[in-house]
Amino acid sequence: MDTKPNAVNNVKARNSILIIDDEPDLCFMLSNCLNMKGFKVKEAYNGKEGLAAVRESRPDLIILDVKMPEMGGFEVLKHLKADEKHAKIPVIMLTAKKEPENFGKGTQLGADFYLPKPCNLSDLLDFIKIVLKDEE
Repeated sequence: MDTKPNAVNNVKARNSILIIDDEPDLCFMLSNCLNMKGFKVKEAYNGKEGLAAVRESRPDLIILDVKMPEMGGFEVLKHLKADEKHAKIPVIMLTAKKEPENFGKGTQLGADFYLPKPCNLSDLLDFIKIVLKDEE
């Protein structure tokens, strides 16, 4: 048994993450990496599925893509922030849309961070740590 403390895991007892992204390979890779770091991860492959998953399990953090079928990430973010039950769930936007106006729109709608794809996994873990620590 590994007793070495993990900074990401020690952030808080709450550690569920919902990944909302229409790229199954990316979801699989992120889920595996985050599971290995001790997080409980669920996946949704479009915005509508994502909102349903939020209502069902209320994750501690959402990793959200912008461009998806059914409902895009900005629309999902609007719905989340308009609902007082889910408005305080931190959101990290992880997307291929790198234009400055998308970054501005994401943060204006309430995203905590906006990371371009592909991103370095250690950077993503650092942002997760920051966001979950801020929730204490």
